[in-house]
Amino acid sequence: MKQDNFSNLTDREIEVLRLIAGGRSNNEIAEELIITSNTVANHVKNILFKTSAANRTEAAMLALERGLI
Repeated sequence: MKQDNFSNLTDREIEVLRLIAGGRSNNEIAEELIITSNTVANHVKNILFKTSAANRTEAAMLALERGLI
């Protein structure tokens, strides 16, 4: 099992992760949170690094399994 550290996610990263789990694209997340798509991409990169997830889908699944989202 992969080691992950969801406790190190910021509130904003959790918010982005919830939107990812909802099937939203980076552009849709950017519009909803009123940030740039580059900022969303940075949040996604940080989420993947902190959770050791291979991709956004895996990060969302791991968060769901842990009851984070």
